[in-house]
Amino acid sequence: MNLSSFIRRSVFYPLGIDIRKYPDWVLKSRINLLNANKITTVIDVGANIGQYASQIRRLGFDGRIISIEPQKKEFNKLSTLTKKYKNWEAINIALGDYDGISLINIASNSHSSSLLET
Repeated sequence: MNLSSFIRRSVFYPLGIDIRKYPDWVLKSRINLLNANKITTVIDVGANIGQYASQIRRLGFDGRIISIEPQKKEFNKLSTLTKKYKNWEAINIALGDYDGISLINIASNSHSSSLLET
């Protein structure tokens, strides 16, 4: 273990603080995947309040983002956020395997809600 790791684990972890390099390898691999494949549009299904799209924007993705979120409360937050960026739109619908009306199963943490039966 190097000195940096020792300090992080012995001083900060007990305080509930986790210090990491940003972006980590997972985030770097995401943006590298988008860039290497010349992805110009990302469709963010179940966007919640825009966490994923915000993240790829911070990492340098400047292509088009279409965020889809069925829950009204979350959609309203998402919609407010998208107005700050060009090439980012929010759509208030749910996606499923048929056209029609359905009930959504709302989880206690809104990002886990789904049209799928629990």
